[in-house]
Amino acid sequence: MSVTALAVSNTLAADLGALQRDGFLMLDGLLNEGQANALAAELEPWLQRTPRCEGDFHGWATTRVNGLLSKAPLVQQLALHPRILALAEAALAPACDCMRLNMTQAIRIHPRQKAQAPHRDEEMWPADPNGQIWSLNVMWAVSDFTESNGATRLWPRSHIGRLGRTPDPQDAIQGVMKAGSALVYLGGLTHSGGANRSDADRTGVVIGYCAGWLRTYEEQFLAYPREVARWFPEELQRLIGYRWHRPNIGGWEGQDPIEYLRDASPCGPHLVRPGEHSGYEVALWPAAELAQLYEWRGALLTLVLPSTASAPELQRLARTQPYAQAVETVMRMLEGGANPNLRRSALNADERLRAARVAEPDILGDVQGEFEALVTAIAQRTRRVSTLMKSYQRRRMQSVEAIRERIALKALPPNGEPR
Repeated sequence: MSVTALAVSNTLAADLGALQRDGFLMLDGLLNEGQANALAAELEPWLQRTPRCEGDFHGWATTRVNGLLSKAPLVQQLALHPRILALAEAALAPACDCMRLNMTQAIRIHPRQKAQAPHRDEEMWPADPNGQIWSLNVMWAVSDFTESNGATRLWPRSHIGRLGRTPDPQDAIQGVMKAGSALVYLGGLTHSGGANRSDADRTGVVIGYCAGWLRTYEEQFLAYPREVARWFPEELQRLIGYRWHRPNIGGWEGQDPIEYLRDASPCGPHLVRPGEHSGYEVALWPAAELAQLYEWRGALLTLVLPSTASAPELQRLARTQPYAQAVETVMRMLEGGANPNLRRSALNADERLRAARVAEPDILGDVQGEFEALVTAIAQRTRRVSTLMKSYQRRRMQSVEAIRERIALKALPPNGEPR
């Protein structure tokens, strides 16, 4: 048996009534064909490179990808969809002051995947909601969901009369829907992924919301650290947890945690003195952290190319200033027209890389000439920019251990304490 997505009345009262009554709600055509195709295109590289799951519950023929807000930016629009947000807030309001994003996950059920074990998502928390709604999920269909390819199985109204671990499959219905449609279901509803008996994949994106005081399925602050979250719209920043929940849950330095994203001070560890980053901080890092910082700085630069900065001035600065100073000056010019959040992230990265750039000539040799060649390519907008950029980054990331050790020799005395 299946239920087909219908065009439900676009009123909050109708949506909420159906969700509270049945435990689920089908919303047809929230995305048009072009939007659904664009979403599929953003997800595909991640689905291709991610290994399949292992285990009966997550599926031996299933692929799952988390942390989608930065990997597939269109998922941000899904998470903030006005109709979905209004419904989620209304459903969760009796249980909390504000809600949080619980998770984002792309799920691809491949052919021959067996049906998942029936379960209730709220079981992840070791407490009884006592009739309250603590969480709900939205399954967005990226491809068509059919009875044969694994459309989600639902046990209607099981959020009211809880079922055991082995409910009768004959009592379930399947959420059949076209790509671009959405299935909303409560965390207390018994459900499962269906069996894929077809010869094609079934792909969806599940976005979960929960009461703002609960520990989330996916740790949002690790999935989207400050350097990433700063780029999100404020509504999304607050949804992933940069929001104070009354009376005193989730604060930062006695403030609303949104101020952490607005704070201009660097994100470095509290192992060093306040103020400007310098060599002794970098000397305390593992090499992997320095490598990640190099990679992050390169990614920030690619976002502003090509730039409107003056080509002759870029080349003059690269040629006449000492290397470490030239890098920072040129970066400032290239990013002059970028949005404020990107500029702040770039400035923070440059402050933390300053000691590394001073040490680069000792390890890498002619960094001045290498940088001048890169800047010339950027200024002239030649096709060599990408190749030179990759080479510039690769040399540094391959040498991070030697660079860090060189910094340590300069910055740390024999006892290991910062000078």
